[in-house]
Parts: sequence; structure tokens; C-alpha cells
Amino acid sequence: MFTQQKEITKEDFYRFVALPENRDRNFEYIAGEIVEVVSNNESSEVAAVLIGELHGFIRPSAQIRPDNGRRWRLYDQR
Repeated sequence: MFTQQKEITKEDFYRFVALPENRDRNFEYIAGEIVEVVSNNESSEVAAVLIGELHGFIRPSAQIRPDNGRRWRLYDQR
């Protein structure tokens, strides 16, 4: 048996996120559904630092910039 779920409004989402039991959890509103985000700010920050350090070590002369405004490409400055 298939049951169709009611699409949640943004106002419902904001009320849900504001509940005390959801204070320490991260959620996103995607296409009318509430989705819990599994990552956290600390792990995202650690990943960003590691990527920055690795990029500088592996290709210190490279730049990432837009190509014709649609895509991002890696250009080697050597």
C-alpha cells in the first residue's frame, strides 16, 4: 500500500527546526521535505582546511577560476 506524504511548507519547516528537541540537529528543506544533515560544522571546517593545505602543497601555482561563466576549471600557472 502506498501512502502519499503531505508536502511541508517553509513555515512548517521553521517551526519544526525551532522545537527544543531539534536544537542540536541540522536540517535542510529540500523539495518540500525535511532532511537531516549528517555532517557538522566542525567536520566541514576540518575538511576545508585539509583541502586548502593539500591544494597548496600539490599545485602551488594553480588557480581555480570560472570558464565562460558556466564551469570552474583548474589553470596551471607554470
